[in-house]
Amino acid sequence: MLGILITQCAPVPKGAIFMFDGSPPAGWQVLTDFNGRFPLGDSIGGILGGDSMHMHTVSGRTDTVLGWGTSGTFLGMQGHTHSYNFTTDQQNHLPPYRTFIFAKALMNMEYLPRNAIIISYDSPYSTDFYDLTDSMLGYFPRGNSIAGYTGGYTKHSHWDISGYTDSMIVIGDTLPCSAPGISRSSRHSFHTHQVFIHLDSAYHIPPYRTVRFWKVVSDSVRIDSCKVIYMFDTLPSCSYLTLDWNFIGLFPRADTATALMGGQRTHTHNYELTTDEVSGDILADVDLSGTGANCIPEPHNHGFYLSRVSSEASNMPPYRTVIFSVCSGYFKVSERQLKFSPNEYKIYNVSGKVIYLGKGTPTLKNLPRGVYFVVSYGDKGRRVIKRIIR
Repeated sequence: MLGILITQCAPVPKGAIFMFDGSPPAGWQVLTDFNGRFPLGDSIGGILGGDSMHMHTVSGRTDTVLGWGTSGTFLGMQGHTHSYNFTTDQQNHLPPYRTFIFAKALMNMEYLPRNAIIISYDSPYSTDFYDLTDSMLGYFPRGNSIAGYTGGYTKHSHWDISGYTDSMIVIGDTLPCSAPGISRSSRHSFHTHQVFIHLDSAYHIPPYRTVRFWKVVSDSVRIDSCKVIYMFDTLPSCSYLTLDWNFIGLFPRADTATALMGGQRTHTHNYELTTDEVSGDILADVDLSGTGANCIPEPHNHGFYLSRVSSEASNMPPYRTVIFSVCSGYFKVSERQLKFSPNEYKIYNVSGKVIYLGKGTPTLKNLPRGVYFVVSYGDKGRRVIKRIIR
């Protein structure tokens, strides 16, 4: 049973955006601002954003090395740490994709042309459509001037980093030193370490909602409006198409299991840090005897394979926003059209026009293939509306 409202859109309303697996015919405007971009759900269409490349900051402090060195020429030193700050190389974060040509309907249309692509939560319901979903599992649609290209990855890595920490002053203690007779309370050494950083790979799949992809393989195919997820820049005036709030902030992704969500807007990398071993400069002694030249800090390193996390970077690829819209499930005709005589029924097309009036048992056998609404009185005198796909 379907509700009753006032107006009904054409199956392909003016302003509807569809993808094409080839050049669209006359009556469609190719939207070049989709080239190189992914459709992203929003309440406002036409906003551009995102990027294909990113970097991270890798910064922090090494672990602390405590004082050691009690004999020979090595002097004990205070516990200390070093800071480091690096920027990674740039890497691409485009997710797996298949390209399509995006185009907008310039007028209300009753049919979709060959090579048009439908996204849906359902499987195709007739041989007029070919299910692309199996060949696109895990792929995102991306705009291009040529359809059918594939690319992108689910994860990426950055090059290893090599650099130096800041310079740290280390104060000598009063432990024995091979140079006798020298005051050891004010011995200082400046030193730095070479740093080696290895970053683990990370996934960069953006936020998504899973859908199926159908390709129109016949000429001039009438579509079931309630099986289609439409795209618009501005919603049409008919109320049976409503914004799909489930798609806000999400990209469509192909899967046979639909309405599933996943992905993230950002990612980080775990990394491991090691330093080389240094002993620092020769200690400067306040004693003027000059015999402190053999007193140097104990050789040491920092941060041996400690797990750390980089700064966040975006997973959002270049995008263009659209308003994803779905059928609200209502049939729209005027109350005046719904006046009946006893045992009478009326057949409407999806535009709300009466195309057949009869009595008795409704029949659609003489009508062309399409989506129809049969309105009649039920056994108990109640008005019944049935939606039928022929």
